[in-house]
Amino acid sequence: MLPHLLLASLASLAPCRAATDCTEYMLNDCTPPKYREYFNAGSQELCQAHCFLFGWCSFYAYHFGGSEGIDCYLYDDDFSSYMDSCNVQGGPKRQGSDQAGSCFHPDTSSCEVSQKAICNLGRVDQETEGSDSPEFCETLCGVDGDCEYWTYNYKDQKCQTYASLPNFNEECEVFFGPKNHKPEDCSDNGGGDNNGGTTPPPCGDDCNQCSGSAKCPASGLAYFKDNCKCDGYFECFNGVMTSRTCDYCMLWDEGRAECDQPATVECGGRDELDNGHYPEDCPDYDPDTPAPCVFPVGYFPDPYDCDQYAYCTGGVPGYVGCSNTTFSGLYNPEEVYCDFDYRVECGSRPICRGAEHRQCQCQGVPVEEPRTCADTSGVTVLEDPYNCQHFHVCNGGALLTEVFCEEGLYLAHNDQSCKPGDGSVCGGRPVCGDIKASSQCTCS
Repeated sequence: MLPHLLLASLASLAPCRAATDCTEYMLNDCTPPKYREYFNAGSQELCQAHCFLFGWCSFYAYHFGGSEGIDCYLYDDDFSSYMDSCNVQGGPKRQGSDQAGSCFHPDTSSCEVSQKAICNLGRVDQETEGSDSPEFCETLCGVDGDCEYWTYNYKDQKCQTYASLPNFNEECEVFFGPKNHKPEDCSDNGGGDNNGGTTPPPCGDDCNQCSGSAKCPASGLAYFKDNCKCDGYFECFNGVMTSRTCDYCMLWDEGRAECDQPATVECGGRDELDNGHYPEDCPDYDPDTPAPCVFPVGYFPDPYDCDQYAYCTGGVPGYVGCSNTTFSGLYNPEEVYCDFDYRVECGSRPICRGAEHRQCQCQGVPVEEPRTCADTSGVTVLEDPYNCQHFHVCNGGALLTEVFCEEGLYLAHNDQSCKPGDGSVCGGRPVCGDIKASSQCTCS
């Protein structure tokens, strides 16, 4: 146990220079930020090569033994965004001028990003509460003769020290790295080959028959189209060619060198598989997957708003509207872009306007502005133009009562009360999944 006087003096020890080898620093208990791309690479080296290939990629996270065949995640943000999502930070014993180095605030473009995550550190040797920073824990470990590794818990504000350095290659699941440096450049080959992945073997006759004149470069990563099939391509890494197939019934776009949705790809003379209507007829389609992200990646219609769409990455949607100061349109899922309204069949998707897109009406009905009892006289049933199961009863221009129909009951157009039926009686007013909030509305 450290003397109380020594503990009290730790904060006054001022380090002088930064340590740049960060391969023994780690992060635990993280809620990672949104990644931009993910796939199975098969090795940390190939994961880094993919990051290098994409101009937007800033760092990668390679998951050794990744689940569901996915081991490589690419990010387009600073590494600090990932660090900020973690409750636990840890590092090795450092002393004197090597303390409080740049590994606490790494440069995303440098090897300082080559840290670890999801590590099993074993038995805790000592625990100190009331700590205010990871730098304090590092200093604490530096003056403890039995300490070889430390962690700081931000939530509990406590340090934990360990009597031995963990075996990172065996005890950590995630290996980070920067865009422009190979793992060996950063003294970090821990990821190696991912035996849990599904990397196909190098191709043989298929390469000769379908790759045409493509030649693999001796080093680096390159892609070539498969001349035989539109959903295939060839991946070349360090002189080895591998045959690949696009996931989720997507097709290989030669110009962009990536898989994309069928409507956006010109196959030319390449054979195109007949998967019927995309995405519903794709073998990968699961009708129980919640919309809009029926596949983890792609552009998909918002089922509750015809004038916007969702761009999904990793199964997480980001919504984009089809109207701006120069254009007002609707999303056309057949063409995968915003189109003129007369060329789009919205079907069950209402067209939503107003604040927070809450004024939703079915396609083809006259646009109505919100109405209040002040617009009425006498006793009046005032229909909600945006919800077939909601209306107001007005008397003399004032609100008398507000009515929400129970599930399965509707207010038919020009009727006086909720009655059994279906959405066909609504006259262009949508039916809402959340009746009282007038949200998740669809058209019959």
